[in-house]
Amino acid sequence: MTGITNMTFRFSHFQPEIEPKDVIFRVFGKTCEGTFIDRNDETQVYIEVSKQGLGPELYGYDEQVRAEKFLYSTVLNSKVKQMVEVEIPLTNCLAHFYWGIWSLYMSKDPNIDFDYIDFANERFQKYIESRKNI
Repeated sequence: MTGITNMTFRFSHFQPEIEPKDVIFRVFGKTCEGTFIDRNDETQVYIEVSKQGLGPELYGYDEQVRAEKFLYSTVLNSKVKQMVEVEIPLTNCLAHFYWGIWSLYMSKDPNIDFDYIDFANERFQKYIESRKNI
């Protein structure tokens, strides 16, 4: 496995008492160092993303390598792809409808200085337009 400038290696073991089972070691390349990749910034972002649970767990790092959790995945098959192609437009359409209804409800509050009726009209117009994509 490789990246644009990195070499990545997956290490696995089968001892049941030891976790994690699979680790990625990312060895940083030198070809783009200093041109458009700042390894320090990249690592700081990776640390924060890992802490927030928005990316793979970070096991350790230094100036030349980073160890991170291996994430398993599967390739989308045609059935899943077809489901996604239907679900995304449907979800988008329902979101417009929801925000239109919510805006009508919120328009009854005289303490809020916002034109909820206009916003509801926009949402319902987008709802009608998005129905064509389903």
